[in-house]
Amino acid sequence: MDRNLVGAFYDGNELTKEQKDKLEIALTQIFWDQRKKERSDTDDSNKGTK
Repeated sequence: MDRNLVGAFYDGNELTKEQKDKLEIALTQIFWDQRKKERSDTDDSNKGTK
């Protein structure tokens, strides 16, 4: 993911290393939350077919 954050800007200013690290943590959390939700949705829909 770091490759994608190299040129990250906010309000025209390049993000600091600390800001990029925080952004990476936030994006990773969002990714895993979404994966968990998708798996839960899939599990719920499979229960109705058994």
